[in-house]
Amino acid sequence: MSDIVIRAEGLGKEYLVGHHTDRERYTALRDVLTRNVRDYWRKALARGEPIVQGDTQEEIWACGM
Repeated sequence: MSDIVIRAEGLGKEYLVGHHTDRERYTALRDVLTRNVRDYWRKALARGEPIVQGDTQEEIWACGM
């Protein structure tokens, strides 16, 4: 009988990374307020979903060897 109880191969982990895009030449107060309210509601309503801040999201996979 083998001493190995659990063997795992090819495992990976998914990460979501948020990026803020600053395309504007300046940031108006309304833009800051809108972004803060949007982020607050995302955090308040996130039910088991990842909280990722940023205007765009990137999916990254980390795999073990």
